[in-house]
Amino acid sequence: MNNRTPSDKKQGAQSGHKGVTKLLSPHVDCIVECEPSTYCDCGENLQDVPTSRMTKHQIHDLPPAFRLYVTEYQVFHKTCPCCKKENTGKHPVFGQVNFGPKIKALWVYWNIYQHIPYDRIQQMTKDLFGCTVSDGAIEHAIQTLSGKLSPELNFIKERLSPSKVLHADETGVRASGVLSWIHVQCNKAYTYLFPSSFRGSKAFHEDGIMLEYKNILVTDRWRSYNVHKGMRAYCNAHLLRELEFFIKHYKIEWSKKVKGLLIKLHRNPPEDEGRVKKAFNELKLLVIAGQKEIESNRLMSKDVKTNCSNLLRCFEKYPERVLAFITDTDIPFDNNQAERDLRMIKLKDKISGVFRSDRHLRYFLRIRSFIGTCQKQGKDIFESLLKAYKGAPVLYTP
Repeated sequence: MNNRTPSDKKQGAQSGHKGVTKLLSPHVDCIVECEPSTYCDCGENLQDVPTSRMTKHQIHDLPPAFRLYVTEYQVFHKTCPCCKKENTGKHPVFGQVNFGPKIKALWVYWNIYQHIPYDRIQQMTKDLFGCTVSDGAIEHAIQTLSGKLSPELNFIKERLSPSKVLHADETGVRASGVLSWIHVQCNKAYTYLFPSSFRGSKAFHEDGIMLEYKNILVTDRWRSYNVHKGMRAYCNAHLLRELEFFIKHYKIEWSKKVKGLLIKLHRNPPEDEGRVKKAFNELKLLVIAGQKEIESNRLMSKDVKTNCSNLLRCFEKYPERVLAFITDTDIPFDNNQAERDLRMIKLKDKISGVFRSDRHLRYFLRIRSFIGTCQKQGKDIFESLLKAYKGAPVLYTP
């Protein structure tokens, strides 16, 4: 269920929106001089008249033709006249023909970042560069980059560990027809994704930083996150969706009032300790009123009463988790950060279908962790992939 409500704003850019004008590039590949005609409209000859001023106009387009840049290594062999041993010049090519790091980084960019399937990557490579590529070559490029990212991923986990606020969430995808769980641990600057066959706390023993993290953790109400020893903050977007469900389908009054309180506090958070205490007391009174409403409602089925009571118990037992966002300005109202980092996983699943194997899923998540972090830090994605493929550091300093 979506918490968004219709707006009275018109479609398109709003009043006061600042447009962006494309600027002239200082790097010009071709210059075409445009002289006025020889004669003016009045009949005067302009051939010997000096130019009064010059203006510049540019067309930004792709180069005239795409082609692969081929480097040939001519390896010379010499036979020692004394011992007859053949000595060979060194070269970096495995076999007779290899693809270079730029086109391999481009395949990774297309598949992992743009979610383009293998068959379309093969077609694009043929159409744009006039060469063929196999599934195995694309898979090997992805596998190779995944392996080279280990220092980057270790750096990401090191930076997440001392973070004041950490977001965590999980979602399910299928790899080779088997359900796997994707876990994310992230903040505003770093993203770390990893797969597991477990949705719950057993996954935290396999990877990530959950077990050693001691600061503020923002999650939904999934009980597996109770292993966290530090402060918890609940995602209020999830709570609003649950409250809206009971409002829409069962007309439950306390749900409407609690929803109104959360939205009010989100829009106008209390600025002093006295107003914070008042907000906690207001929530406590609404919980008491909700308990009475549930007990007195004879038309409500047993299952609905159970679900209502479970949600109500959340507000009763963990008010400090629900209202954590008003006690510290660094704590967000929702867990949208983690949900945004997982959104591309679901998009990949919908565009390309299930993952080919557990191995490919792990490659995908390692590279997505790196890409997500580069995005948050404003780095060029393709250039970052290319640097990482060449073994150069991108996020960390060796």
